[in-house]
Amino acid sequence: MVRNTKGGKKSRKTKGIKEDDALNYKTDGQEYGQVIKLLGNNRLEVYCFDGTKRICNIRGKMRKRVYINKDDIVIVSLRDFQDAKGDIVEKYSESHKRTLIDQKIIPKIDFNNMSKLKEIKVEEIEEPESNGYYWTKSDKSDEDNIDLDDI
Repeated sequence: MVRNTKGGKKSRKTKGIKEDDALNYKTDGQEYGQVIKLLGNNRLEVYCFDGTKRICNIRGKMRKRVYINKDDIVIVSLRDFQDAKGDIVEKYSESHKRTLIDQKIIPKIDFNNMSKLKEIKVEEIEEPESNGYYWTKSDKSDEDNIDLDDI
């Protein structure tokens, strides 16, 4: 029998992020973000620090090697053709996260208080309907306040 010199399955899983790795900053076409929700199928909902929510895919090189959880700080690679989607390029460790906050590169956001995210409104003008009106998100919220007894 051949002697196992490389270790078992568990030793291969621990080859993720090391605390001693150099701190990588974002480049052109990238943005810092914080994970809001895990959607499954290697997709995450990420709040990017430019003020938009994006649905991001985990890069193939990171799958099953780097585990990403809620409230982790990541670098999102933006897509030219889809602004609402992106790809996760890198995950920061806790010590790197504290360093970025101390350098004031990223803000400290408490995602337990989700009311701040609900206040952020992105106005999207959709296609006009047959009567020529344009609907935005703020116009649709007024429909909920209509009392049916008044009609």
